[in-house]
Formats: sequence, structure tokens, C-alpha cells
Amino acid sequence: MQQPNHPMNWILELAEKAWEFMLKLLMMLLLWLSPIKDYIYLVLALFAINFVTGLLASHKEKIKFSAVKAWRTVYKFIMFTLAIISAYILEHIQGDGTNLAKIVSLYIGGVETYSILENIGRCTSSSILSDLWVVLKKKIDDYIGTLHLGGKKRRPFEPHEFQNEEE
Repeated sequence: MQQPNHPMNWILELAEKAWEFMLKLLMMLLLWLSPIKDYIYLVLALFAINFVTGLLASHKEKIKFSAVKAWRTVYKFIMFTLAIISAYILEHIQGDGTNLAKIVSLYIGGVETYSILENIGRCTSSSILSDLWVVLKKKIDDYIGTLHLGGKKRRPFEPHEFQNEEE
């Protein structure tokens, strides 16, 4: 038991005050970020689904589980969460109502959904992405065909127009 006027008391008291300050700061940050919590939950849910479907696909293909890949998923989630938070901060700085955090989270959600569909295709040995692309391409072509540019119909695009030239 320490004595009341022991020299270490001020250090312990300082540490307690610093801890209290850090907790209050953390709570203020969480309250400020509360409007984007649903976006972060969306990304977290999609990451979890992607992780599970990836594990199932790897198991089916007899690919060994790797803790490095699991940690890479955690790292990716942290980075994507920081991207959503950064977009939210930029949205506040701009103040023009662009809802940038929503756009960023929906883009990340789309990427994760694509990966989930890939994993489902691997699990079921089906071509779900190819089939989905055929349907989407038809819908996009139909939509673009309805647009007019200078009295002319636009031509439908082809998938090779959007492929990376390095591939």
C-alpha cells in the first residue's frame, strides 16, 4: 500500500486523468462518426460473408487455410473503414451535400458483392458471374439504346472496351 504523499502518486493520478481524457475523446469521435455507422456495418457484414464464402470455396478446392490471408482481410476492412471515414470528413469540409461517404461505402460494397459472387461460383462450380453479366449487359445496352445523342442512337458497348490494357 502506498503512502498518501508518496512521489509515485502524482504519476498514477496523471495516468488516470490521461486515460479518462482518451476515453472521452474516443466517445466524442464515435458520436461524431455515428451518422456513418450503418455504412461501416454494411461493409463489415459483406466482409464477413465474403470471408465465409471464401473459406467454403477454398475448402471445396482443397486450398489450405492461411492465417496471413485472414489477417489481410482484417487489414483490408480497417483500410476500407478509414476510406469511408475519410470520405465523411471530406464531405463535411465540402459541405455541398454530396454524400461522399455513402458513395464510397456503396462502391466498396459492390466490390465485396462481386467477390462473394465469385466465391459462390467457386463453391457451386457455376458461372454465376458470366450469367449475371449477360443479363446486366442486356439491361445496360437497352438503357443506352434509349439515349439519344444528336439524334443518333449510341452504339452498345462491348466488355473489352473496359478491360485493363495491361491484361
